[in-house]
Amino acid sequence: MKALTFVIVLIFSLGFTPVETTKVMITEQSQIIIKGKSNVNTFQCQYDSALLKEEYCITFLKAKNSTICDGAVIAIKSDGFDCKHRMITKDLKSILRTDEFPNITIELIELTHSTL
Repeated sequence: MKALTFVIVLIFSLGFTPVETTKVMITEQSQIIIKGKSNVNTFQCQYDSALLKEEYCITFLKAKNSTICDGAVIAIKSDGFDCKHRMITKDLKSILRTDEFPNITIELIELTHSTL
């Protein structure tokens, strides 16, 4: 079975502290958003964070201004996105082939603290 995987590129600097492992849970305040543009309009699809109930074990290194993850993988349901427009949501689910790939695997490479 093939897997659909999104990988985030890692850029980091020196200055690590020892490796730590901890269990984490993603809160409902977290967001996963896909922003896109078609030949007709722009769109934004948000993942239903209520579906994020699993606890994850993450091994990490603390760097100067960020946390470098080692093997931190999160699986989300590919049909958990809502684009606020029925046809766009249907098209996204078709593109993601949600019937063939029910999960999307996200590998966390680096976590940084940001204020939005």
